[in-house]
Amino acid sequence: MSLRFVDENGTRLEDFIEVAQGTLPLEMERNMTLIQDLDRIVEDGMRKVTEMETEYYSNATGKLLNRANNIGEGPGEDTAALEAMEQRRQECIAAAKEKIIIADQSYDLVDKFIERLDEQLIQFEESLRNAGEFDTSTASRGDEVAMMTNPAEAQWILGKVIDYRPETGFYHVCDIEERDKRFMLPETQIQLLRFDTQERMQKGDEALGIYPDTTSFYPCIITSMPRRGAQSANSGMCTVQFQDDADEHGITPHRMVPLQYVMGHPLPP
Repeated sequence: MSLRFVDENGTRLEDFIEVAQGTLPLEMERNMTLIQDLDRIVEDGMRKVTEMETEYYSNATGKLLNRANNIGEGPGEDTAALEAMEQRRQECIAAAKEKIIIADQSYDLVDKFIERLDEQLIQFEESLRNAGEFDTSTASRGDEVAMMTNPAEAQWILGKVIDYRPETGFYHVCDIEERDKRFMLPETQIQLLRFDTQERMQKGDEALGIYPDTTSFYPCIITSMPRRGAQSANSGMCTVQFQDDADEHGITPHRMVPLQYVMGHPLPP
């Protein structure tokens, strides 16, 4: 991947952000103004309905009193007043519904912008990675990592990055299986599953690997590495022998583990 392609991706990203900075705020401002106008229409309309109801009940009460005193006509029903109130109510309901529609449109507008921005960022990140200019010292949103949720237990499990906050050095992560379990963890309790480090591992190296059919890392020794042609960021199997995994005959089996889920022993947090 040439640096020229990186520059082109960067320019496309900058162009997209520049256009978005011009159009998105204007669209949002227009929609917010419309919502405010509709708010006023609904508030004024409901205030008018309340006044009309008060007047209607007052007139009806007066007619009831007159009838009780045999003065004038009976209460009857002021059909015109009722119809006028109902019309006002429907106008308020229509304005409220229109406000919801505009709010939904605003949400969709921002959501589509975020989706397109994510696509542009992914393309830009890929071009930087291919050019060897991407900083891999931190994990990105969506990356799988090994995390230690409780230093006292010293157990590493597989998680996924929700967000990284460079100003504090903390990761917002979730359990890979139970996404509702979320944690704020310092960098010392996060291990990046980096392919450039994994591919340098050799047979006989001590490591931590995910035990098959679990999401937990356990001590192991690498007994074979995948062929060079099979190694990539998300493929390639190695074999390991896990500590304390011997069967009843004292034989420790060689278990296959994806290379991406094998890492060196982290330093204590």
